[in-house]
Amino acid sequence: MKPSNKSDILFYADNEYRFSVRCCVFLKNEKGDFLVQKKKSDDLDSWALLGGKLKIGEKTINCVIREIREEFGVNTFNHHFLGVIEQDLFISDQRIHEHNYIYSAAFLGDIILHDETLEWKWLSMCEIHTIKPKNCSLLLNNTSSMISNGF
Repeated sequence: MKPSNKSDILFYADNEYRFSVRCCVFLKNEKGDFLVQKKKSDDLDSWALLGGKLKIGEKTINCVIREIREEFGVNTFNHHFLGVIEQDLFISDQRIHEHNYIYSAAFLGDIILHDETLEWKWLSMCEIHTIKPKNCSLLLNNTSSMISNGF
């Protein structure tokens, strides 16, 4: 899969409001722990699901595959769509409305970080409720398939 030259789905209104579409994935190792990531520049509690912004014209499943390959160098398979998380949040002074399409998947190979702006670690099932997007762990046990945060 070659890198996409298409733009992210990202819209701004009045330079104060941003809308974006992200695709995220739960990747689990053989011990049952989940891989999470955060930007090195973020605070200590900013761990999140793996993933990134959807490109214009890209299918959500292809976004998951591309993001994991670009950032961690592994191929994913057995993708299962879990649901959507819609959220309103603030980063600095910018209000963001975001839709997150959440998947689970298996992977082959060794995790090797290819993005130097990120950190990663494994979290156990009992810790996964602490990550972003908020309440994403509810999708793992089929408690919900649509979650709205911050409204």
